[in-house]
Amino acid sequence: MTWNIVGGRRALSTDAFDYDEVDLPYFADWPRRVDPDVINVQESEIGPNGSTARDLAELLGYPHVYETEMCPSHISDGKALSLAVISRLPIDDARSQRLPPIRLDLKVGGRSVEPYDRYAQRVTVGGINVVNLQPSPLGFFGHSYEQGAGVEHAREIGSVVREIVDGPTVIAADLNTDRPGAVYGSTFQDMGMSAALDPEARTVPGWDGAPDQIYSSREFQTLNRGVETTDTDHHLVWADLEVMNPRVLDSLVAARAPDTHGSTAGDIP
Repeated sequence: MTWNIVGGRRALSTDAFDYDEVDLPYFADWPRRVDPDVINVQESEIGPNGSTARDLAELLGYPHVYETEMCPSHISDGKALSLAVISRLPIDDARSQRLPPIRLDLKVGGRSVEPYDRYAQRVTVGGINVVNLQPSPLGFFGHSYEQGAGVEHAREIGSVVREIVDGPTVIAADLNTDRPGAVYGSTFQDMGMSAALDPEARTVPGWDGAPDQIYSSREFQTLNRGVETTDTDHHLVWADLEVMNPRVLDSLVAARAPDTHGSTAGDIP
């Protein structure tokens, strides 16, 4: 499952940055309906009072969390945005990789602004690489991943993803472009990845596209997939994947055995 949770806030409208107060019980209710083994979260927040993702994991009863702080939050003063992988199964390995710097003039309201750091995460769960990322929203800053220097930046992001994965892989992410198939399709196809959602899927109210997508490598077959229409500025995306490779299946079965790792949501920084 992948979900941009915007700090645990519902959207009041389709206008940018029009959010309600934090409502984590709402954000816990939907994963309970979907019942995923792994949840990739974008736009969690880290602040003096803790982490949205870790609070969500505690509500759900998922014991394993890997979180990466990224940049100052556009939602709350004094907090930072983060990526997080929340898992029912043990996380055996985890790493974060800063995405390449943006070499574009980013503007908001006609004024140039400095780009923020963005990251990709890769964790290993049951012998499966799970990748989470959220590149910068170039469209918000007057650029596109499909034109000009944005094309090269997308290529660099794809190269980072290639570098951090090897073997059975699931990418579940907010790619921050309305046509990720057009932007990253050739890169992911070269990696043997296929998309769960159809190209005509819509995952953001008011967007003519699906920035939120799940890709899986040749070791998997998508059995079912869906977009849950939530009261948020990104809808929840999920996919049921069948493991087609016997070795991967054995690793996953072992991970599903009673957890002997003794780890908790705070074990992986």
